[in-house]
Amino acid sequence: MPELRVHYTTVGEPSGQPVLVLHGTSVSAASVLTPDFAGQMFGPGQPLDAAKYYVIIPDSIGHGGSSKPSDGLRTKFPKYDYADMVDAQYRLLTEGLGMHHVRLIIGNSMGGNPGDLAFRADVRFVSKADIPAS
Repeated sequence: MPELRVHYTTVGEPSGQPVLVLHGTSVSAASVLTPDFAGQMFGPGQPLDAAKYYVIIPDSIGHGGSSKPSDGLRTKFPKYDYADMVDAQYRLLTEGLGMHHVRLIIGNSMGGNPGDLAFRADVRFVSKADIPAS
């Protein structure tokens, strides 16, 4: 595959604290931009207030505006798994956006898979001080 396209949406200003929000299975970043989610998370005084945080919401490989089999390769589209999605998101942040640290990584369904989040919350990227205690 000559190139991998990773589409993403942002909420807030790049000067805010960066936060990665991951969508669930069979949906795209648009699913976390609905009033039911975004209205409760990104508004004034909400947990990820866009005046304070820079929220980055990527479409995983195979979803939304990111590369997927239906773009034309169909059965010739390379096989991929969670590790490939995580790598693409990591490269989007580090190589595409020049970030080497995020304040928080959250997600729902596939995006919130505990094993996947642990893999994403690699010490290269999120410090233990940034993970709130419950």
